[in-house]
Amino acid sequence: MLKAVDVLTCTTVEVESDAYVPLTITWGTDSRLQPLYWRISGSNGGEVEIKIDPQSGMMRELVIIDEPPGRADTSPPLSLPKTDTGIPAFDRSPWGISTNPDYSTFQSRVITSNEVIAFSREHGTAKLFFPAKQTAQVLVCEYSQIHLAGDGSLSAVLVDVQPDT
Repeated sequence: MLKAVDVLTCTTVEVESDAYVPLTITWGTDSRLQPLYWRISGSNGGEVEIKIDPQSGMMRELVIIDEPPGRADTSPPLSLPKTDTGIPAFDRSPWGISTNPDYSTFQSRVITSNEVIAFSREHGTAKLFFPAKQTAQVLVCEYSQIHLAGDGSLSAVLVDVQPDT
């Protein structure tokens, strides 16, 4: 799993959802560079794509392509997580280091992983979580939260959405 290596300033959040794509969260960036893609296949179902800015490592977008199965998140935190404002920047070395100063050349533009993931949408909040990870830090950007485990890996992503009708 990718590890966050920095926290960057977050400017905006946009959320979309429809019958074909269960959830898309986009965090604002001025970058026009083609993103790096991290595709996560759920070991029990579901498919998620995370787009990473090739220059900064910032998480630009999360797309739930195929909704993972729901599962109650019943594990209480071992301690209260540290809360900050911002968006994580991830280590880009899994894609191979770009040799061009314009970040246009990586050994691969897409990496894949198989993770235990779950998804819930209730009480106006959508939550993608990685049940094996315990949250140590919460990054808040407008009405979204990115939860990181102690090793910097993702433990959950929450966003306020309109409740299901």
